Amino acid sequence: MICNYFTIREFNEIKKLVYIPDTFGIISVPGDGDCFFHSLLYSFSSTYSDVTITEKRDIVRNLRSYLADKLTEESYKKIDENTRTALEDEGGIKYLKDMLLKKTIEISVIGFIADIVGLNIFIIHYDKNIYVTLAGGRYNSDYKSVIIYHTYNHYESVVKILDDKIQSVFDDNDELVNALRYKAV
Repeated sequence: MICNYFTIREFNEIKKLVYIPDTFGIISVPGDGDCFFHSLLYSFSSTYSDVTITEKRDIVRNLRSYLADKLTEESYKKIDENTRTALEDEGGIKYLKDMLLKKTIEISVIGFIADIVGLNIFIIHYDKNIYVTLAGGRYNSDYKSVIIYHTYNHYESVVKILDDKIQSVFDDNDELVNALRYKAV
C-alpha cells in the first residue's frame, strides 16, 4: 500500500534535498505503535507483505519477543556506550526489555536491533530538519542494508521501484547506500 499523497509529496521534496534517485519511494505501514517493526519487516521479510494485518501484528509481536529474549548482559554490553549510559538513566536492561516488548521504539535502541537481525539500518529523518542516521553508528559491510523513512512519530519503508518488482534490501555497492553512509550523522 503506497502512502497518502501528502507523505509522498513530502518524501519527493526530501529526495531532492538528500539526493535520493527518483526510482525510490516509500511504502506505508500501519501506524499502530509498531510502525518501526512493520517497516523493518516489510524491508527484509519475503512473506510479511503477503499476510493479513492481523498476521502482521502477530509477526511483530513475535519479533519483539525474539529481540527481548536476545537481550542478555553480554548483548547489552555490546550496545554503544552513549546509548547504554542513556538507558542506565531509564533503568538499563529492564527498560530496554520493556521497550522491546511493548513500547514505541526510541531511535537509540535501533542499533541493538540492527545487530541482532544482522542489518545496516539507515533512517532518513524528517521533522524540522532532514538528516540521516545509521543505527548503532557503525556500518558493517557484511550486512545487507535497509532504509527507513522517519517523519515525526512514524516510520515507513524506503524501496527502490524496478520494472516488475520492488527492492527493499540493498547490497554494499548500492548507490543510495553508499551516499547515505557518508551523510549519516
